Amino acid sequence: MLVEPPKSVTPMTNLSLVQQLTTVLSSLLTEERGITEPTVIEGAFVLALTWSLGGALTQPGRVQFDKFLKKLAGLPTSGGESCQCGQLPSSLPTLHDYTFDLDQRQWRPWTAEVPDYVPPADGKFASIVVPTSDTVRSTWVLNQVASVRGAVLFVGESGTAKTTVISKYRQIPPLISYILYLISCILYLVFS
Repeated sequence: MLVEPPKSVTPMTNLSLVQQLTTVLSSLLTEERGITEPTVIEGAFVLALTWSLGGALTQPGRVQFDKFLKKLAGLPTSGGESCQCGQLPSSLPTLHDYTFDLDQRQWRPWTAEVPDYVPPADGKFASIVVPTSDTVRSTWVLNQVASVRGAVLFVGESGTAKTTVISKYRQIPPLISYILYLISCILYLVFS
């Protein structure tokens, strides 16, 4: 049976997908962490697959990718809010809705990682950033890739925190040097 490949927001070459996978894995499985347990490495690998090969997929593509990845992994699923190593979570629509916490050795929903809102010190409306699972997720991706000096390109629908995350990242004194290209592109089509 032939299956259409998942739809992506932007075209990706096979080489760039492999490069993304190795970049994310390099950021997760560091010497400092010293991870050797096979089930933890497996969890990190599934997380890296989710955000490298599946990172640029549309929502329907993510659902298709999620089904494929869970079948390929062959791990039991858990319907709870979080689940331990050796299992994959399934209560939310896709693995994109979860992170694998390497310290706690468990899958947790991104919504559990969202910090409480703290009003900006300057009190300016333009400084308000309300944390959401999108901002937490995008910040995590940016931090992981930056930690191994990789390149990041955020693409996606409007309102998914791309500009907010990059703007906030620019305000933090850099631990490493980086070059930032901020391109905002909105296209309106008018049909007559």
